[in-house]
Formats: sequence, structure tokens, C-alpha cells
Amino acid sequence: MSPLSSRVPREAPKVALAFVLDRSGSMQRNEGGATRLDIAKQATLAAIRLLHEESLISIIAFDSEAKVLLPLRRAKDSAAVTQALAELEPGGGTAIYPGLVEALHQLEGIDALAKHIVVMSDGLSQPGDFPGILKAISEQGISVSTVAIGEGADGTRLEEIARIGRGAFRATQDFKALPSILSQEALLLSGKPVEERSTTPAWVERNAEFFAGLPEAMPPVHGYVLTTRKPEADLHLVVPDAKQEPVPLLASWRYGNGRVVALTTQGAGVWSRDWQSMPQYPLLWAQILRHVLPGLRADGLHPRLVRHGDEVEVTVDALDGEGAPRAGLKVAAALIGPDAASTEVALTEVSAGRHVGRVTLEGTGDFVLRATAERMSAEAPLYAAYPALYAFPHADPAPLAALATMTGGRILAGVEQIFIVGEWRWVAREGWTIWVLCALALLMIDLIIRYASGPQGSRRETSKPQ
Repeated sequence: MSPLSSRVPREAPKVALAFVLDRSGSMQRNEGGATRLDIAKQATLAAIRLLHEESLISIIAFDSEAKVLLPLRRAKDSAAVTQALAELEPGGGTAIYPGLVEALHQLEGIDALAKHIVVMSDGLSQPGDFPGILKAISEQGISVSTVAIGEGADGTRLEEIARIGRGAFRATQDFKALPSILSQEALLLSGKPVEERSTTPAWVERNAEFFAGLPEAMPPVHGYVLTTRKPEADLHLVVPDAKQEPVPLLASWRYGNGRVVALTTQGAGVWSRDWQSMPQYPLLWAQILRHVLPGLRADGLHPRLVRHGDEVEVTVDALDGEGAPRAGLKVAAALIGPDAASTEVALTEVSAGRHVGRVTLEGTGDFVLRATAERMSAEAPLYAAYPALYAFPHADPAPLAALATMTGGRILAGVEQIFIVGEWRWVAREGWTIWVLCALALLMIDLIIRYASGPQGSRRETSKPQ
């Protein structure tokens, strides 16, 4: 279901790996059209293909006893691997201990970068000297992983073997998960699939609706999982790996009736700590969830509008009564403006039932997209408050920097820098207000002097003798 694959082109190291497979009678049980043993065979083949062709492999099967189906040899000998697995037939009991003994004999004394045993079983194992054989295995530098499949698997025993053998223990009820489990074991031996380093992502495509409001330059990430893009996936963000080759960071695609988004870094962790400090980070996840979660979709047309400046991206999904896409419909669409003027939208069916097109907004106000096909019709509203010219949050910083330089100004990093205490500077103002204030002040002074001295002078004159 993922738009990204864990198979990456790299030089895998040469390792030695022994597969210890359960062939007891319960392995002949049918699981969705194939026996458990057939699934185990295919899983083993898929895991071996992930190894370096010069790696060494061995296959051991056990029931009440153990048998070496394929003695240790190069992984590139695919014919021998196929023939050995073809001879594997179910029958007998379950005894893991003899299988571990034979695996140790195969890997003992081998010089390899890593030596590993994978044990798979669906039943309760007979007793054996497990501490003794696991100690001998560890002394040879060999690790052991175990896989418990089905309700009857001896999970306690297998978990103990993996713990003592310094490997991984996996348990599942679904036999169809076995190929991915064994492939994961092979991939882990083939090299660490994680790179922990700081690197800056770059946009490839950001036309999905869940990218609205995100910055053009994303902060760096400090770790990611190595993957490759599947052929039909939409790749949105990439990061340069250690060799400066672009590897996927964020991808999406349509899978069946739904959508899948894959992120190869941590959603919440130290790898994405710079992303988490972005104000838009909650918005990113809210939009991704709205993108992937299934809506209440019924039979008919389902239009959706996403504004990109003065352009609108139009998406119309045609679905049947079960929510499956209806391919091959001729869908027509028109954008009706506030003045009732209609603009035709050219739609292209980019995938089954999905029709996409673009149209330019003419003016502002309430717009309505009307989509029709056969006897179906649907509408979607859009309100444009102002042209993209006035969308200041998305303004281009380059012209603003040029304007500041040409006028002797400066670029302020934040609003708080507008009011700086203790800094004086000349500011131009119109002069008439100052002169009016000065005239008013002189008038008040004249009145004060005149009325303050007049009465006193009169009193002094009347007091003189005749």
C-alpha cells in the first residue's frame, strides 16, 4: 500500500544466513489458496533475492528431526535454491533444537561480515538443550531471530531463543505477513536502512491540497529511512543522501478507493524537531488527515477546489454506489462567477474516475463550480476575498529587500523591532501644525502679560497723593 519501497539500490554487504523452516504436518494447512509451507517457500525466495549475490545461504527444514536442504552456498545460485525448496514437503512433528544444531554446523567457522539464523515455526516445539546450543552459536558470533506464526506457535520458546540469540522475535497470526518478515531480516543484514544526518529537503511537487500554507523552504531533518519511489507514486519532498543523490522524504498516491501518504522521517521525534517548531506543522498533519481519511462519498460526482494564487485547481471524482471510481465518464465543468459569467474548465482524467483541471479567477466574490456527467451533477463553492496580488503572507521578499536598500531603509525580522526604546531618528512631518502651535502659544503669553500687569498698574496709580 505504501507509495515507497524499502528496496534501495546499494551495494549490500556479503553475509551468511541460514533459514531454519518448520515442515511439520500443520504446515500443510491452507491459508487463502496456498499452504503454509508454500508461503514459507516464497518468503524464503523473496528474502534471498534481497541479499548480495556473493552472500552465503543455507536452508534447513525440521519436523521431529532436521535435514539440510541446501548446504551453504552463494545466494546467486538461484537454481539450487529453487530446487531445494521444491523438495520440501510437510509432515512430522516440531523440534526446533535439531534445526539449530544443523544451522550451527553450516555457519561454524565461516568468515563473513554478519552471520545470522532465522527460525520460523507454527507449532509447539519438543524439548532440547536450548541454552547449550545457543551458547555455542553465540560463541561463533552468530545471531538468531525467530518468527512465531499462527495460534499454535510456541511463542514463549521462540521469544526466549531470540533473546538469548541476540536477535529479533516476531509473532503474527497472518501467514501472508511471512514474506515481509523474512525480507526485513534480509534487509537488516544487507545494511542499515537509516541515515541519521542533518539535511535540507527540497520540493519536487507540491500540488496536493495538504501543502497549502507550507513555506517554500522547509527546515532540515536530522534522519530518515532509505526508500525508493514506486512507479506510479507522486513524489513531493526529497533529501540528498550521503552521496548527494535525492531520496524520497514525502510521497503519496491513490490506492484502490483510498489515498496513502508516506513520510520517511519521524512525525514526532528528534529527526523532525525543526519541523515541529514550525507554526504550520499542525496544519500539515490536519491537511494530510483530511486528504487520506475516507469521506462520506456516495454515487455521483464529487468536486473539490484548491486555490493557488489567482488559479484554482479543480478535481472531480466520479464514484459508483460502492465508492469505487467510475472510469471513462465525460465530465464537464464550469466556474460561475459573482456576475453569473461562466468559464469552462478543461478536465483531464488523470486516473480512474479522477478528473483534474485548472481555471483562472476573474475578479473576487462568491464562485461556484458546477460539474456534470450523463445525468449526474454536483457543485462546489469558492469564496475569493481579494486577488492574489494582495496576499501579503505569500509576498516575494526579494522586491521588498530591494525597496529597503534603494530607500536607505532596512528589513525588520519581526514586529517587535518596529518599536525600539532609546533610539532617536529624524522623521519628516508637515510644518503648518508647528507654526499654528507657536502662534497659539504667543497669543496665550501676550494675554497673560497684558491681564497680569494691567490691574496692578491701575491700583498703583490711584494710590498716589494729590
